[in-house]
Amino acid sequence: MSARYMRRLREEENTNEANESDEESYESEEEEPAAKSSGFHLMMDDSDSDSDSDSDSESNDEEVKQVKPEPVKISTNEQEEEPEEEDLDAILSEFKQEHVGMENEQQQQFTSSSKYTVVLYDNDSRDYNLDNTMRNMLNGTTSSASNKQSSKQRRSKQNHNLFTRHRDNWGTRATSYVGGGLGMTQVNTDESTTPWPYNSQVLQGKSDENNPDEQIIEIPLEIQNWYTFQRSNTYQDRMDDYTRYIANTGDINTLAMFIADNPFVVEPIFHFAMFFFSIGENDKGMDLLKRILWVLESASFGSFLFGHESCDKVNLMDYYKSEQNKVFFDTLFRFAQTSCTVGCVTTSLAVSRFLLSLDFLRDPTGILMVLDYYALATNREQDALFLINMVESDAVKVCSVDEHYFVGDLRQMPNWAFSYALALYRKSHFLEDNDDDASDDESQAISLEKQAEEALDFALKRYPFIVRMLLEKNGVNLRARSFQADWPSAMDDLDDMDRKSNAGVDRIANIFVERSYKLWSGDDVQKWLFKGCERLIAFGQDKDYTPSDALLKYYEFDPCDFQDSFRRIPLDANPLDPSLMDTAMNYTPNRRRFLRLNNRRHGGRGDDEGIDLEMLARQQMALLGAGRDGMDVIDPDLPLAELFLRSMMPWARVDGVEGAPPPQQEER
Repeated sequence: MSARYMRRLREEENTNEANESDEESYESEEEEPAAKSSGFHLMMDDSDSDSDSDSDSESNDEEVKQVKPEPVKISTNEQEEEPEEEDLDAILSEFKQEHVGMENEQQQQFTSSSKYTVVLYDNDSRDYNLDNTMRNMLNGTTSSASNKQSSKQRRSKQNHNLFTRHRDNWGTRATSYVGGGLGMTQVNTDESTTPWPYNSQVLQGKSDENNPDEQIIEIPLEIQNWYTFQRSNTYQDRMDDYTRYIANTGDINTLAMFIADNPFVVEPIFHFAMFFFSIGENDKGMDLLKRILWVLESASFGSFLFGHESCDKVNLMDYYKSEQNKVFFDTLFRFAQTSCTVGCVTTSLAVSRFLLSLDFLRDPTGILMVLDYYALATNREQDALFLINMVESDAVKVCSVDEHYFVGDLRQMPNWAFSYALALYRKSHFLEDNDDDASDDESQAISLEKQAEEALDFALKRYPFIVRMLLEKNGVNLRARSFQADWPSAMDDLDDMDRKSNAGVDRIANIFVERSYKLWSGDDVQKWLFKGCERLIAFGQDKDYTPSDALLKYYEFDPCDFQDSFRRIPLDANPLDPSLMDTAMNYTPNRRRFLRLNNRRHGGRGDDEGIDLEMLARQQMALLGAGRDGMDVIDPDLPLAELFLRSMMPWARVDGVEGAPPPQQEER
C-alpha cells in the first residue's frame, strides 16, 4: 500500500472532523464513493505488482484533485487528546448547569405548592398496605425513605392495588361502571361550583375572637382536582332495593343474603363489617374493609390514587356530595382505626394522611383529633418532622362548615398545640443522639429546645386544665412532692386559672388524653412539663384567648369511634347463620340468588316501605330444601333447561310463576 494513499486517508478523516458548515458536509458526502473504492482497494494487497499500485495512486490523485480539501494540520496523539478533554469538560459543565437549573425550577415549583401538599408529601404509599406493614413488623424490618422504590415498581408489586392485595374469594374483578358497578369522574369546577372554603371566598371571623378581620384562604383553582364516585343505573337500583327493603329491617341474615347476591355493592358490606367488629370478629371485619377498598380502588383513576407522588396538584373529594364518597371516607377512617388496633400505627398514619388530604379544610371524619397521636406513636423522626411541618406550613385550617368562618391554624385545637410542642422536644433529642457534627447539632438542639418550650407555653396558656387530665391518666400522685416536681402546689395554681373551654374543646381534649397520655408518661417529659407549668404560673395565663365556636363541630363525633376497641354485643345475641356468613364472605359466581325483592309482582304482600317477611321466610326455607305445602321450591334463576325438567316433577313448583298453588292465607 502506497504512502500517498495512507496520507490521503488521514487527510479525509481530518477533513470530516473539521467541516461543520453545510457546504463542507456536502463535500464530505461526495467523498463517500471514493472512500468506498479505497476501502475495496484496502482489501486487495498489491504489494507484488508495482504497476497496479502506480495506477491506483494516479486514480487516487485525480479524486483528490476533484475534492480539493483544505489543508489540515495533522497533530500528534497528545495534541489531539487535549481538545477532546476540553470538549468533554465543557459538555459535563453544561449538563451540570442544566441539571441544577432543572432542580431549582422543580424546587421553586414545589415550594409554591408545598403549602397545600404537605399532608401527603413524602408519604410512603407502601405503608397503606396493612399486610406489608405487618410483614415488616414480623421480620423486624421497616420501610425507610432512603430505600424507596419507584411508583411503578410499587404498583407492580402490589398488583396495581394501593391499600390491599387482591384475594381469590373476592372475585376476579369488580364490576365496572359500564357493567353495572361503580366508576369515577373528575368534576370540572370553578369559583361558583367549588365548595366552600376551597373557592377563595372570604372567611368571616367573629369580632369577639382572635381573628376579627376577614381572612382569605387562597388555594389556586388550577391546582385543585376534584373527583367523585359515580353509580351506574344498575348499581343505583340495587341500592334503592337495599334502602327500601333491607336497611331498616335489622335482620342480619337478610343482609348477608343481599351481600351474597350483590358482592360489589359496598354500602351493605360496610354495615356487615361493623357488625363483625361489634361481636369481636375483627379479622372478618378487617377482611370486609379491605374488600370495600379493593372495589372502590378498582373504580378509581390512577391519577386520584397516585396523584400525591407529584407536588403540583391537590386531589380532593367532596364528602357531602355523594353517598359513595361518604362510604370511601368512612372505610378509610375505620381502616386506620383497626390498623392501630393490631399495632400497625405506621399504616394508621399513612391512611389518615391520605384521608385528610381528600378534604383537609373541612375534616368531615374528624381525623385531625387522632392524626397527631399516630404521628408521635410511630416513634420515627420523619413522622415527628411531618407533624412539625403540618403546623408550621399553616396550610390546614380549622373551619366551620355550617357558619362559614374559620378558627385559625391547627394549634387552636388542644391536641395539636400539645403534640406540636412534644414533637419539637423529640426533634431536639433526635439531634442529640446524632454523633456527626456534634458542635452544629448541639447548637441546633438548643434552639429546638427553646422552640419546644415556647410551643409548650403557648399550649399551657390556653388549655391549662389538660395538665391534670394527663397526669391523672398516667397515675401520677398529685399529692406527693419530690425534688424534681412539686405537683401539689402547681396544681393548686393551675386549678385557679380560668377554664377556657366549650363543648368542642372538651370533646377534643378528652379524646387527646385518652389516646396520647402514654406519650407523656416518661420521667423526662413530665419534668419538662413541670418546668412549663412553673413558667405559666410565673407569667400568667393568656386572658385574651376565647375558644372559637368553630370547634363545636367536633362535639358531634362519638368518642368511641376514636378508640382502639368497638362496642360489643353479647356473643349469645349473635343472630347470624354460619352458612349465610360463609356465603356472604366468599364470592361464588353463577350461583342462584337468595332474594327476589320485587315481591309485588310475585304475589307477595309487601309494600313500597317494607319487605314481605313471609316471602323472606319462604326463601330461607327454600335454602334448606323445603317449600310451601311440602313442595320443593325451584329457583327461577336456574338454567332454562334444568328449570324446565325440574318443573315437570309433580312435587316441585316454581316460586313466583303464575299457576303455582297460592298460599293458604290467600285461599281464605
